[in-house]
Amino acid sequence: MILHLLSKSPTENNAFNNAIRFLGPDDVILLIENGVYAGIEGIEPTLPFSSTTIYALQDDVEARGIAGKLAAACKLVSYDGFVELTERYTKVQSWY
Repeated sequence: MILHLLSKSPTENNAFNNAIRFLGPDDVILLIENGVYAGIEGIEPTLPFSSTTIYALQDDVEARGIAGKLAAACKLVSYDGFVELTERYTKVQSWY
């Protein structure tokens, strides 16, 4: 079980595509910084919402003004929630 931290939008570089390729069945994604753009409903390429739990850091979502645009399956977390996820998952993979 791995927590994947995705900090770049799908259009910034290959981090998004690389992260998706390496997702395991029990892994989760936390979208941070510009990575929160990947949580927007209908953005291409799409995140695997049906098979992966996806979180987005609430402060980063609000800072970018996209709170109303996120897919329903994208769960918002606070900084405390971020810490809880890092405690729950012993492996953390950051994608830049």
